[in-house]
Amino acid sequence: MIKVKTAELKAQLSGFLRMVRAGEHIIVTDRDTTIAELVAYARSDAQLTIQAATQTPKNIKRIRIPKALPGISSTVALKEDRHDDLEP
Repeated sequence: MIKVKTAELKAQLSGFLRMVRAGEHIIVTDRDTTIAELVAYARSDAQLTIQAATQTPKNIKRIRIPKALPGISSTVALKEDRHDDLEP
């Protein structure tokens, strides 16, 4: 297993991908925090199975959606949440 910083990964991506293809596991870090693991893609021969539904569509109508709190805009909350995702 190899640890690599994001800047180094970006600069030498092709080389690291060759290592992964050869079976190496690469841990990607950002400021000494692990953020990802690169491993070779393994195809599965397993077939997907379809399972019968456990509930009827009528049950969906019974779900109660909570009302928004007064003074809170869902649009503003969504924009703030998306803004947080863009922060480094």
